Amino acid sequence: MATSVNVFDFAEKYPNAHLVLAEYDSEEVIPEGEPTRLQVLMRLVNALDLPGEYSGMDKRADGAVRLYFAKKRAARKFGGAVLAKPMLREPGWASQAAFAFDQTARKNITASLRTPRIHRWAARLAAMNMRLRPTVTRSGRDILEAIRGELVHAE
Repeated sequence: MATSVNVFDFAEKYPNAHLVLAEYDSEEVIPEGEPTRLQVLMRLVNALDLPGEYSGMDKRADGAVRLYFAKKRAARKFGGAVLAKPMLREPGWASQAAFAFDQTARKNITASLRTPRIHRWAARLAAMNMRLRPTVTRSGRDILEAIRGELVHAE
């Protein structure tokens, strides 16, 4: 799973990282109470289960959220999920891609993050050597409680 790192520490550790730009209209205002652009994209990074470390920052003056990935595979997988297109590289980046992060893209990403991820819960349970019969239907709450219980017993 990808690990978030402070943007300044990341820059020191990975001077030639992979960059994905989420370009948006800097005049567009996010309604109060909704997650920021950076928060939405960071949640997507976590949901994709990407390898390696990553970081990000919102450069409002430029109208772009900048996401930095240590591993090329992570940048490509994230870029594929948001339909980012390769762009001319600026010096200092191993690769660069960009996508339009308009209201439609934001809503689609947010909606996809709300979709239940039962298969992940099942994988976690299997990894903890718990039995989960395919014929038995369990609610998301039951599965989460089982996972939490196993994590407590593992400590």
